[in-house]
Amino acid sequence: MKIKTIAIIAVAIAVAAAVVAVVYTGRGAAATEGVEADEAAKVAVAQPVKGDAKNGSRKASAKAGRMPGGTNVKKQAMPRPRVTTDERDDLTPEEKRQMTAIEEAMDEENLEKLRAILPAAAASKNTEIRSELVDGLGWFGKKAMNELLQFMADPDEDIRESAVDNWTSALSEIEDDKTRADIVESAMMVVTDENALDSMTSELTGIDEKLALQAIINVVESGKAPPEAAAAAREEYEFITGEEYTNVDDANKWMSENYSSPEAEGESGKE
Repeated sequence: MKIKTIAIIAVAIAVAAAVVAVVYTGRGAAATEGVEADEAAKVAVAQPVKGDAKNGSRKASAKAGRMPGGTNVKKQAMPRPRVTTDERDDLTPEEKRQMTAIEEAMDEENLEKLRAILPAAAASKNTEIRSELVDGLGWFGKKAMNELLQFMADPDEDIRESAVDNWTSALSEIEDDKTRADIVESAMMVVTDENALDSMTSELTGIDEKLALQAIINVVESGKAPPEAAAAAREEYEFITGEEYTNVDDANKWMSENYSSPEAEGESGKE
C-alpha cells in the first residue's frame, strides 16, 4: 500500500514538472519573437531611401526626405515640412506671403513663379526666408544658376555656403567643357566671396585644361572682375602652369608652347 502511494506521488510530481517546463518554454519563445520583431522594426525605420531626384520629380524626392546637398535618408515617412502657416506668430503677414509663394513655386515646380518673388524675398531681413529661397532655386538646378549667384554675397554664412553648394551641384549637370568654362568665367565676374571663388576655380580642374586656363586668363584681363576674383584667377593660373601670372602675352606664349593648336593637330594627323 505504501509502495503504491509513493508511486502515485512520483508520477504526479513528474507530470507537474513537465507542465512547468512547457509553460516556461512557451514564454521564452514568445519573448524571443518579441525581441526579434522589435529589432526588425528598428532596422526597417533606419533603412535609407533609394533614388535620385534626377530620376523622378523634385517634389517627390523632397517628400522622401531628400534635401539639397543632403542624403536620401527616410525621415519617418514625413513630407518636407511646410513653413507657411497662419499659426506661426514669428512671421509678419508679408513674410508669410513670401514663404507661401516660395513653397507653392516648389510644389508646382514653377521657376517663373519663384523668380517673381525673388526680389522681395532676397531683400528680406528674415534669414529663414532667404534660406528657403536658396533651397527652392537649388531644386531647379542649372536653370537657376544665375539667380543663385547673388546669394553668394549674402550676409549669412550658411546661406552663402548653401548657394555655392547648389550652384556647383547645378554646374555638374552640364557636360560640355566649353559651356562649363564659360559659365565659371561669367560667374567669377560678379562673385567676391573667397570660398565661392575657390569652389568655382576647383570646378575648372575637371574640364579640359586649355579651356580652363583660357577662362582664367579672360577673368584676369577683363578689367571688370572684382579684385577678389582676379586674385583667385591668378592663383589658379599659377596652380595650372607652375608660373606666376605676369601679362597676357606671356600667358598666351605659355599656352602656345604647351598646347597644340587645332591647325597643328590637323597637320599631324595628315602625316
